[in-house]
Amino acid sequence: MLLAEVLQGGQKVLVARGGDGGKGNARFASSTLRAPRLAEKGDEGEQAPLTLELRLPCDVAIIGPPNSGKSSLLTTVSGARPKIAEFPFSTKEPVLGVVEIGYRSITFAELPPLVEGAHEGHGLGNQFLRHAERAKAILLLLDGSSQDLLLDYDTLLAELGLYSQDLLKKTQLVAINKRDLLSDPEKLHSVEEAFRLQGVKPIFVSVLTGEGIPELLAQVAKELPKGKEASPSDKEPARPPIIRLLLSERVAVKRDGDTFAVNFRPVERLAALANLRDRRVRLQLRQQLDRVGISKQLLAQGVKPGDRVRIGQVEIIWE
Repeated sequence: MLLAEVLQGGQKVLVARGGDGGKGNARFASSTLRAPRLAEKGDEGEQAPLTLELRLPCDVAIIGPPNSGKSSLLTTVSGARPKIAEFPFSTKEPVLGVVEIGYRSITFAELPPLVEGAHEGHGLGNQFLRHAERAKAILLLLDGSSQDLLLDYDTLLAELGLYSQDLLKKTQLVAINKRDLLSDPEKLHSVEEAFRLQGVKPIFVSVLTGEGIPELLAQVAKELPKGKEASPSDKEPARPPIIRLLLSERVAVKRDGDTFAVNFRPVERLAALANLRDRRVRLQLRQQLDRVGISKQLLAQGVKPGDRVRIGQVEIIWE
């Protein structure tokens, strides 16, 4: 479950609150009780297991099957130096590269290969697609030497959709690498026609020869504004979200046989930290239960002297 996202500098998110300082006995003094013995120690802070996840900010996420030339493309158009090898899955983590197109600097992110069944953990899985969620556009790079380019394209779309339908709504470009292997005009035409019937106009490129690369970058620059998402700086500044995981200020009294359970954070803290072996402290605790209305709820549910009352993790005998 996603609790919060930090999307701008200076934004703060509270996910666990530190313990409150205890109140001294003077805090419980009254006109009828000049020297109260009831006092509190400092409270423990909240604890919860959390997972922190980084999502790389980028303009264009390059996604494709193994050996489609994603690393080579990123190396050709930017100063990035990802690992390039002739075996599948040479890229095992996202790689960023900045490309200068005209007067614009566009950040490309090469993601590890995506294969059929990635959502089930095949290949390297689809966990790297979280980085594409922040991209403004997606570049699907296909391997021109594949026997079924349309099937590869459909497989990528299916895996994107299984991860998040929002990825399918982003600006999308399709490039087919290894244009030098598609020298047969008839084969090239049949590929273009197959994609045209799907409403897609692919850009043919060759990372090896550089053919089509300028046209691809020009198309990226042209299409990118259409996929621009409102950044936090484009919106009115909002107050940082405050997430409280464990706090509950609601009073809950439940009966379980001869035991009555009280759930109310301020009283739970008081009972946990007070010295209840002292009878005078127990009487003063009872006064606090009366003051916040817990005693009334317990009596309404039938509590009587000698019954066990559990306040948080502390159990007392009702007097």
